[in-house]
Amino acid sequence: MNSEKDLSGLKFPFVLKAQVPIGGRGKAGGIKSAENLNDAKEKFSQIMGMDIKGFTVKKVYAEEKVEIKKELYLSITLDRTKRMPLIMISGEGGMDIESVPDDKIFKEWVKKDSPRWRSSPRWSKVSGRILYIADQWIAVQ
Repeated sequence: MNSEKDLSGLKFPFVLKAQVPIGGRGKAGGIKSAENLNDAKEKFSQIMGMDIKGFTVKKVYAEEKVEIKKELYLSITLDRTKRMPLIMISGEGGMDIESVPDDKIFKEWVKKDSPRWRSSPRWSKVSGRILYIADQWIAVQ
C-alpha cells in the first residue's frame, strides 16, 4: 500500500506492517493492528514515512489479523563474520528470537564452495528441521 485509499475494501481486523529491509519492525512501532477504517487510517499515517533503523517506510503491507497459537522461527541470513549464509530454526518463537537460549536455536552455515551441499547429511538435517517447523505450523492452523 502506498496511500490511505488502498485501505478501503479490506476486511477488519487486520495488521499493518512497515515494509523495510531490516528486522525489528514490531519493536520500532512499524507493525500495528487496525480494528476499523478510522483506526487503520490513523495507524497507516503513523507507520508511513517513519524511520526504522535508517530506513524510511515507503510501503505498508496489510494482512488478516489471526490469533497466534505458537510462534516459530525460520530465517536464512548472511553471517557477515563467517561470510556465508546461515540458516536458523527454532520452535521457541520469532519476534524475540534474540532472547531464546542458543541451545533452542538450530544453526547451520551453508558453505558456498560446496556444490554438493544439498546431497550431504547436513542438508538432510536442515531439511528435517524445516519440515518439523512446517508440521508445527500446520498443526496450529
